[in-house]
Amino acid sequence: MSKKHKRRRATTNPSTHSPPATRRLPAPLDQPRPVPHRPTLVPAQIDNPYVQVIAHLIRQMAATSTIPIITLLKDWLGMLESGLKMWPEQWRALTATGQFAQDPPDIQAIFSRARERYLRASAQYPAVYRQMQAAFSEAFALLLDSAAPGLAHYGQQTDLNPNVIGQVFLTCLDFPARWTPFFGDSWADCLIAAQAAIPDGAEQANTVLVYAGLKAHRAGVALTPEPGDNFAEWYEAVLPYAEPLLVGPPLVDSSAMLLAAAAQFPAWALESALVRVVWEPTDPLLRQMANINTMLFGLNGYRLAQSRALADVQAQLAQQADDPLDVPPLAVYPTRPPLTQETGDSTEPRRQAGHPSFADLFQKPPQSAGS
Repeated sequence: MSKKHKRRRATTNPSTHSPPATRRLPAPLDQPRPVPHRPTLVPAQIDNPYVQVIAHLIRQMAATSTIPIITLLKDWLGMLESGLKMWPEQWRALTATGQFAQDPPDIQAIFSRARERYLRASAQYPAVYRQMQAAFSEAFALLLDSAAPGLAHYGQQTDLNPNVIGQVFLTCLDFPARWTPFFGDSWADCLIAAQAAIPDGAEQANTVLVYAGLKAHRAGVALTPEPGDNFAEWYEAVLPYAEPLLVGPPLVDSSAMLLAAAAQFPAWALESALVRVVWEPTDPLLRQMANINTMLFGLNGYRLAQSRALADVQAQLAQQADDPLDVPPLAVYPTRPPLTQETGDSTEPRRQAGHPSFADLFQKPPQSAGS
């Protein structure tokens, strides 16, 4: 047996289920620009307690399945992005038909590849598929919980970085130097840079709305805003006439800077896409994580799409009932007691996943523990 063949066989250890030897992660297609006012994050500064818990789950999956950790991360990111993208449509479909809508072919392919990969691993290690489902579901719920406080919360303090997905990526891969500039920013420094560039975010958003109102009036919209009376109706009517304020490069050049820039604007402007914060890197992984953060925090109109889907669901349910439903306001992400920095765990036990496929794990929000 050649030395080369011996080395290849030594990359896994079936008796201990140790993870495969780390594969070299390709450099990102995008090149970072020098930003001296934002020093690079080092491992000791990973401060959000959700990061270590999610990273631990993913590392456990790698050890159980002997699938390379970068492959697990790519699978998880692909399923996250696809599932979040389809949520508004899935809510409507479930109400109308009682079944999930069929995913587009490109999204079906993402889930099929993951399913086949873990079924193959289960042929050697029978527990892999079930453990993968439980771990993916738990990691997904934890990620949603981390975003639940919203950017307004994170924008008021500097000790917790909301870019959990980027920090998980870095932590799982032991901080690859070529990728760290895109995910390793200090949140405090990002906020300083964003505040310096956008000192009057609320005023800018209101200016966009005023111009939209003038255009709507000239187009024949008869409504006038009456605070506390018909403002929501007026806002909905003038929104199509708004020219969104775009915030992007060169200010936005990383995941954390995307969130820091967004945190300078009021939530209503971000949720309705009156203000759009964009980072569209060339590299697929960078772009995926930017899209995931955008949807997790309801930016660029994603929360509005969710709200409209929920309104459609409520209207359909009310139509089917004898009496109109008194449905509570939108609760996009079910949450549970937050993790703490001291313990890194919540006060409730983990849920047991009982879903038949990986697609099901991402088609609707996971239920909180104890719900």
